[in-house]
Amino acid sequence: MKKLLTAAAIAFVVLAILAARPLMRGKGQIATDTPGVELILHGPWGFTCTITSPDEPRTVRAGVYRPAQLHRTIQREPASGSETAETWQMYSTGPWGDIARIDVNEGQATILSFNAPATAGVNVDIVRPYVNLGLRIVGPNGEHYDPVIRKNGRNTAKPKLTIFDEAGSQLHAGSFEFG
Repeated sequence: MKKLLTAAAIAFVVLAILAARPLMRGKGQIATDTPGVELILHGPWGFTCTITSPDEPRTVRAGVYRPAQLHRTIQREPASGSETAETWQMYSTGPWGDIARIDVNEGQATILSFNAPATAGVNVDIVRPYVNLGLRIVGPNGEHYDPVIRKNGRNTAKPKLTIFDEAGSQLHAGSFEFG
């Protein structure tokens, strides 16, 4: 019985040390160099932080962080002849591509960049006799955005789509449907 209690006490001490180890880690910094980004991250032990400003790195406990939500707001200056600026908004809850795992190391700064443009594409799902096409928007780190984009606080018009055959003849024209 004495050996069993000793083994249990040693196991308890080892588990306590392993559990407390992440809490003893040093601190690092995380930031974005891209204006208009609001990124919500989940870190060690349920810690949640929000990265919002390219000017203010956030000091956090070193460890692995995973994105939960990403909001991007892009301000466009008025075009020549136009009097109003435009505000575009995009939203993501994943998949996250290259930023699915963000390592923050002790004493170092981790900088996330979203400066490159997003690309639009089409997902094709064939369920004979139907072909379903879905709009895909992928950011510079491989993060996928919701296809509903807002401009000046309102949903944009449904994107239009034209399908051509190999010879260049138009087969179909229409719009994507949301929902």
